[in-house]
Amino acid sequence: MAEQFELNGSEIKNIVLTAAFLAAEEGKPVCMKHIINGIKSEYRKIEKPIIIGEFGKYAYLL
Repeated sequence: MAEQFELNGSEIKNIVLTAAFLAAEEGKPVCMKHIINGIKSEYRKIEKPIIIGEFGKYAYLL
């Protein structure tokens, strides 16, 4: 994630935790959908704009 997105370690940790909680709510393993939703959530918290190009082949999950 640090290579694809401008994130620090704390932000990555928050994204992973959010993804884990989202997956647990669904009773499923963590998948890319959960990670992308975790990134969106973290971006909202840090007031960073979402740039579709950063998401590459996963942009459709936005």
